[in-house]
Amino acid sequence: MKLKTLLAITAIVAAQSGLARADEIDFQVNNVSAKAVVALYATPKDNGEASAVNLLEAGSIAAAATGAVVITSETPQCVYNLKIGFDDGSSLDRSNVDLCQTNALIID
Repeated sequence: MKLKTLLAITAIVAAQSGLARADEIDFQVNNVSAKAVVALYATPKDNGEASAVNLLEAGSIAAAATGAVVITSETPQCVYNLKIGFDDGSSLDRSNVDLCQTNALIID
């Protein structure tokens, strides 16, 4: 019985201290290109399988505009491989981007 009580207390303390919550990275995307950005995929550097989640699913970032992006992860992660998709069907890959060290991603 003491073990169950100890585990329950540990879980409560972890949740209150923020250990049980997901980590978030938020940054601005500054699109200085002449094309609208319609897709942004962020795959953790050490993950071999590319992300299928479009972080801009709710909208796009027009040419010469800025938009806010939030990445939520269950495990702390800073370095991502990014795939940026444009409205003309072209794309741009950026590898090893440390999103913890910047508050803006410039797309040109």
